[in-house]
Amino acid sequence: ITLLNHPQTNLFILSESMKQFLTDIGAPIKHPRVEQLKLDDIYIYPDFKNELASKDSSKNVKSDELIENFLRENGVWFIEGDKESGKTTLLKQFHNHLFKQKMVPIYLEMEKLKDGNSLKKVRNIIKRKYESQYQGDSYERFLQLNNEERVILLDNWELSGLNKIGKRDLISNLTSTFGKIVIMADSSPKNTSDILGLNEELERNIVFLEIS
Repeated sequence: ITLLNHPQTNLFILSESMKQFLTDIGAPIKHPRVEQLKLDDIYIYPDFKNELASKDSSKNVKSDELIENFLRENGVWFIEGDKESGKTTLLKQFHNHLFKQKMVPIYLEMEKLKDGNSLKKVRNIIKRKYESQYQGDSYERFLQLNNEERVILLDNWELSGLNKIGKRDLISNLTSTFGKIVIMADSSPKNTSDILGLNEELERNIVFLEIS
């Protein structure tokens, strides 16, 4: 996957620090024919379980099926997994796929929102993260994109510092700007109860998955 330029007339170019973050494998691995391995060279997608399915009807979701649906459908994707299950690495790969498909993703660690106790502050945080992840003065162009082309990837959901109502308000607000919202969280029984109850329309567009 080429990370240098966005397919949409090269308007969106990743910053050098973001390119390094997205390609970093996290540990030194040597290969006899490749001088420097990148994440995309070695990554294998995990399989997933549907968290809202009843125990007797729950089935694994194959990674190729998930990626196909993920690229095609908008909505909120809530994915949880055990510690060290590769959630951040999975977000990096999602970013790579979405960027290649002419979308513009923003990666955001949820702990950055601890002081964002208003939606305006959250918007300012998103703007700052965008400007650190993309080159040039392109944020206004980003805002002019269709919602379907804008994606936000939220990591470490459990570190947000937001209460149940705050989490619901945040997701509800973000859906007005981002066609696709991906949330990564540590496995916890309270995750689904924290999110469900937004409203019927939003609930129909939320997918709960667990890394197998």
